Amino acid sequence: MQGVGQKLEQILRELEDMVPDVEAIVVVNDEGLTLASSVPLGLDEDKIAAMATIALSLSERAVKELDKGDWDHAIIRGTKGVLVVHALTGSSGAVAVLASKEAKTGMIIYLVKRIAKKIVDVLEGKDEGGTLSVAAPDINLPPL
Repeated sequence: MQGVGQKLEQILRELEDMVPDVEAIVVVNDEGLTLASSVPLGLDEDKIAAMATIALSLSERAVKELDKGDWDHAIIRGTKGVLVVHALTGSSGAVAVLASKEAKTGMIIYLVKRIAKKIVDVLEGKDEGGTLSVAAPDINLPPL
């Protein structure tokens, strides 16, 4: 039987397999603690987690102060790549995806939204131990 950490790592690996331009993925709680990650050598996991937590905090505050409902995600685009931070709805924290400038941001958001639900289920012990596939069975995703 897989532990929580192993289940989360499996979910993150599946996302990496589906979006080749993903460079790193970090799951953080609202205090910036890394709950799971897939970060290659040469990238600083703690720095990614800290930046994701800052983006989470500022984005949540902006949405609240401007009366725009509940925070969902933030996209921070630079000339060399993108950071997508997506809420773990129903839980406190977020999934941060660091990707190259060639990455298809819409595809990342779509897939991260799907895995965020699975991550929350694993964290809350609601997963059923079945497949963790993030692809919808009735959707054929185009090759990237």
